Amino acid sequence: MFEEATIEFNCIQELKKGQNRQEVLRLVENIIKADDWSLILLDIRLAEQDRQEDDSANFSGLKALRIIKQHNPVLPVIMFTASTKAKTLNSFAENGADGFYIKHSPDTSRTPEIVRNDVISLFALVKNCLQKYALLSPFWKGIQEIEKANLIQEKRVGTPQETSFRKRIHERLCMFIGLLKKAYEQKAFDKDTFLYDEYETAFLTLWSCLNEISECYFTKTQPILPHLTDKNGNLMMDDKNQPITLNPNKKPLTYRNTKIDKHYKWDLDGNLFLEHKYWPKYDGTTLKTDPKKNWYFTDFERVSSFGLDNGNYIDSTIRKVDLDYQKEIRMQIAFILIKKFNTGNNESDPIVKLFEDSRKLRNHLYLVHGDDTNTDYTKSLRQSGVKVTNSNLQDLFKLIYFLLKGSTPVTLALNT
Repeated sequence: MFEEATIEFNCIQELKKGQNRQEVLRLVENIIKADDWSLILLDIRLAEQDRQEDDSANFSGLKALRIIKQHNPVLPVIMFTASTKAKTLNSFAENGADGFYIKHSPDTSRTPEIVRNDVISLFALVKNCLQKYALLSPFWKGIQEIEKANLIQEKRVGTPQETSFRKRIHERLCMFIGLLKKAYEQKAFDKDTFLYDEYETAFLTLWSCLNEISECYFTKTQPILPHLTDKNGNLMMDDKNQPITLNPNKKPLTYRNTKIDKHYKWDLDGNLFLEHKYWPKYDGTTLKTDPKKNWYFTDFERVSSFGLDNGNYIDSTIRKVDLDYQKEIRMQIAFILIKKFNTGNNESDPIVKLFEDSRKLRNHLYLVHGDDTNTDYTKSLRQSGVKVTNSNLQDLFKLIYFLLKGSTPVTLALNT
């Protein structure tokens, strides 16, 4: 049976009789770091003193499992054990074991057929674990590459407190890989009964990184307005025929900053993405103020040189934009790609195509409505809606990776 298998097994190293736990664990740690393993078969008792130990919490195999999972949490580990105690098996499962093979005593009366079926089950488990690792490993390696070096620059916002973009993005990437792992392990009963799809939630979690990336790259300010102008840009004069440069309470004219509206000027490395223009409201012929005459009431419009025309992102003269660019992640990411990374301005560019394909998919998933406000509410979207595939996840991950590092991941080669 082993000769017929297409799976190659290599013994990492035989343990010497009498080795203590510290020696065993040091050996395990060195071996795991020395190579790129695809699967580990691990006995729960590795050290000599484990043979007289009843508490599974002290088994060297459990401690070795923790070392392996700390080094690479997606590396599958199958535990070998003669124990059928639920407490022992649960303890290893809680620490990340991907499966178990129960060893039977040679003295037990077992037929060759039973033995053969046990081995067949083991091979099925091994194959399943290898397939799971093939799915997860490229993403995990990409995440490790992002952690080692990226373009994220922390900044101070308002107070001396510094942003935590690296930690926040790291959290989302960890959530993504965890959800993807659960997606592979998801049972048919759960999927059919509870109607959730972990691939979809993994995709949406990865998509949420784009919001963090936008916040990281853009500089948002609320500058003081030098003077008050009308809608046409003409200076507004006070009763002494002087330009109005302050509110009635003598405080500076600023961008709107209320609980309902917070306006910002958005800038990316000196490239203007968004700003707001204000002009006063009138009460008859008098400039309208609040009852206490502290500030002027104003109308506003959003202006930008960046826009979208027939599928092409364009950069032209400053003009009014109807979309709220402060909420339009599509325009924000497109601006970053074009201005910071010099990509093309449409889907003929492979990176822009990754973004557009991912955006379109996101807008048609079951858990979001996206741009579609005319959803047919007579249909069950879970049954008829778009499904997320591994290829979709790879495309979005390539985009995230590119935005964080300025290159594409080697482990997920970009198809051009």
